[in-house]
Amino acid sequence: MLYKPFNIVCMSSLKPISRSVKSVTSKVCEKKFISLGRVLDHWHDIMGEDMASYAEPVALKVLRKGKDKNIKFTKILKVAVSPAHSMKLSYRKGMILERINRLLPHEGIVDIELVPFPRKMDKSMPKKDKPLSDDEKNYLSDVLNDMEDDEIKKKLHSMGQSFLKKSK
Repeated sequence: MLYKPFNIVCMSSLKPISRSVKSVTSKVCEKKFISLGRVLDHWHDIMGEDMASYAEPVALKVLRKGKDKNIKFTKILKVAVSPAHSMKLSYRKGMILERINRLLPHEGIVDIELVPFPRKMDKSMPKKDKPLSDDEKNYLSDVLNDMEDDEIKKKLHSMGQSFLKKSK
């Protein structure tokens, strides 16, 4: 039986990992995504808690003007906002740009484009919970009746109530 020789790979034929990684991550790690990430990190500081609840940055448009050595980039931040709040936000564009350039001076964002985005109700709004029925209260007290430690019993009772309310 004849054996075929193994293909021996020379060390010189191996390519550095950096070549492969660069081609795979070039779209993800472009400068505009880094800039957008910085804006996202500071969004509540830029907008304030009230406005940040109904507006959020969704993209960064980079426009290139000029050729060769005279290339200038301008960045426009796209902000998704509910139609009900778009007018309020459009009046505050100047203030928002000022805050962005004060907190992130090297990003070079020159304008804000408002994108209409129908939003559902804010999830932070508290919902009114329906009280537990008598059967559910009796069930919880029966299950926790044998517990000796009062502190653990209270915490388990609270957890049981929230579980039963969410399962409705």
